[in-house]
Amino acid sequence: MKDGIDVKCSEWEYEDHPEAERVTERCRRLVLMLKGRPRIFNGYSTLRAHRYMFHGVTPENCGYFAGNYRGSNFPCLKEYRVIAGNDSRVGTPPKDVKFEMSLFEAHLGFAVKTFAQDLQKAGKFDRKLLLSLAELLAKYLVYYFTIHPYANGNGHTGRLIVLVILKRFQLDPQSWPLDDRPNYSAAIVAHRDGNPTPLRDFILDRILN
Repeated sequence: MKDGIDVKCSEWEYEDHPEAERVTERCRRLVLMLKGRPRIFNGYSTLRAHRYMFHGVTPENCGYFAGNYRGSNFPCLKEYRVIAGNDSRVGTPPKDVKFEMSLFEAHLGFAVKTFAQDLQKAGKFDRKLLLSLAELLAKYLVYYFTIHPYANGNGHTGRLIVLVILKRFQLDPQSWPLDDRPNYSAAIVAHRDGNPTPLRDFILDRILN
């Protein structure tokens, strides 16, 4: 035990699980489920999707890692803290994760609704609207990663949110990955540092290709 946390659980890396390839297959299925059905997900909660992607690849006796936030009332999650690199801005305190995620979902829902209204007024996508959408996606992807709600799998679920929104607007970028982590870490840090352009342009490039 370390600081009240089971060390084996606190160091969960699903990639080390002998059946980690299950995640790749489940991600493929999620993408197929979204094709032609952009409203398959209810709101922007990732809990069910996280459980689907990661059940069976958690540490022994820690199946609850799949589909539950840090701070949830389980032995290894209640006080589970995360660190991403050396960035102290990442990782909402466990006790606040559930509340912060409720705010995130509400803010994102409002932002997407507002964008949909702008698109409806315009009648179709143009360069300005595509840029605006990329800015929205970059902002909320960084917001989500800063909360870092799960013990693992935050990248997958964050990228899923982006994909759900793109599908919502009938955009089908073939180069936006779900399972594979893209080379966007530096752009995410830059966004947190006050420079949103690299991540916005990274996402815009994926929308257009």
